[in-house]
Formats: sequence, C-alpha cells, structure tokens
Amino acid sequence: MCLTTYTWKVFAVAPAIATLPANRIFMTHTILHIDDDPIACELVRSILEDAFEVRVVSRMNTSDALETLKQVAPDLIITDIAMPGHGGFELVRALRDTPSTAAIPIIVLSGRIAMLGHYEQFQDMVDDILEKPIHQAELRAKVRRTLKLH
Repeated sequence: MCLTTYTWKVFAVAPAIATLPANRIFMTHTILHIDDDPIACELVRSILEDAFEVRVVSRMNTSDALETLKQVAPDLIITDIAMPGHGGFELVRALRDTPSTAAIPIIVLSGRIAMLGHYEQFQDMVDDILEKPIHQAELRAKVRRTLKLH
C-alpha cells in the first residue's frame, strides 16, 4: 500500500480581497467612476463588470475620488461633470496637473454635454465624452477602445 503525503501552504488573504467574490479577485483593470447619482453608479458598475473583467470603484464626489486615488491606481476614470461642490471640471484639471494621475485616461459621462461646448480646453484634457442617459453599447465600446479590451 502506497501512502502519499501532501503539504498545503496557506497564505493570508488581505481583508479587502477576502470580501470580493472569487471571480473579481483577479481582475485585469480597475475603473474609478465618479457620479453623485447612486443609480448611475450602480448602472455603470453593472454594465462594465458584466461585460469585462474589470473592477469598478464608485465614488459620489470629487473629494472622495481624490482620496481613493491615494490608495487605488485606476486604469480609467469615468466622471460626471455636474456635481455639487467641486465638480468634474475641477477634478479633470486636478488630475491632469498631478504627475501620478496625468496619464490616466478620462471619459466624461454627463447629461450636460452642451456645457462642454464652451470649454474647448477642457475637451482636450479628456479622452472621450458620453452623454446621459447611459447607452450600454456605447459605454462598453468606449471603455473597450480606451482600455484596449477584447
């Protein structure tokens, strides 16, 4: 009779990872989404996480987003422009002026696209612009193109 012994190495899992579903632990891209509308946050998260191997981190305001950027290095930022307090214009300018975030692609997703017509300099600072209401296919296509996903 042959007796085989197996040794298992057990590694501690960081608490933040331990709370993620198994299919979300090894995501290839992280997207930071900033919008003051919780329904828009949930919709964007659902659309993108269902379509791609991405993790969407949602924040409801620019100050929380800037704090998150101290801990998370997203591959893409999607932001609304019309938010209470410091809005998307100020956020985009701050991101482009900061060396650690200057190269992160930014997609603006807003119901106030007409406002951008007066801000040509702002349009040059973002990678793409989408108008609300959110169209799933268009959002997925722009994210796919920006992150070069298959």
